[in-house]
Amino acid sequence: MSMPETTILQELSDAELLHLKNDPATATLLRDSATREFARRSAARDSARTGRPQSADDDKPVKVVISDFDMPFGSMVVFIVKWTLASIPALIILFIVGVVLAAVFGGVVAGLTHR
Repeated sequence: MSMPETTILQELSDAELLHLKNDPATATLLRDSATREFARRSAARDSARTGRPQSADDDKPVKVVISDFDMPFGSMVVFIVKWTLASIPALIILFIVGVVLAAVFGGVVAGLTHR
């Protein structure tokens, strides 16, 4: 990112940056620069709010262990129904693959045993 671009982006308000970041007409480089500047400002605000200094390690993955979660029964039922419906295309594909493999295997066995 060039120096004039950086200066211009730093002078924009957060609302203007957000608009620029989401504007499809904006050139990709400028949009990416606006996104980085917006993220930098957000990180600086978070750092000021929490009192924890911003570091380079903030971008690295963090190992997390989930020990429990609370989900209402109704939401869980909806989730399971959606999960079941989403598995139907996968089952159809697996069935077709199984039929093709059975036909190939059956043809190989029939070819070997035929005299």
